[in-house]
Amino acid sequence: MKQRKTLKDAAREAGISVGMASRVLGNYGYFSEESKAKVLKAAEKLSYKPDVIARGLKTRQTKAIGVVVSDVLTFFFTTLVRGIEDVASQSSYSVILKLI
Repeated sequence: MKQRKTLKDAAREAGISVGMASRVLGNYGYFSEESKAKVLKAAEKLSYKPDVIARGLKTRQTKAIGVVVSDVLTFFFTTLVRGIEDVASQSSYSVILKLI
């Protein structure tokens, strides 16, 4: 199984500190355009995706929406869940789907 790339991996690849990589990818605090370019290039090369669970533990905000459906195989529920995911992702929310 392919191991997920971490923030540390992206920072190492960019040749900068983990804190600086975090600021660039979180778009907060000060960072130079040079650092930004290095981090974004490294993140793309590694196919880095932030760990939403780790971020939630740090910020104490999950930014998750729970959806409970009885049958995901019907057109109605499939369309409904897809629409919820599309809108949620525009606001950086993730969707947790539970089938009953």
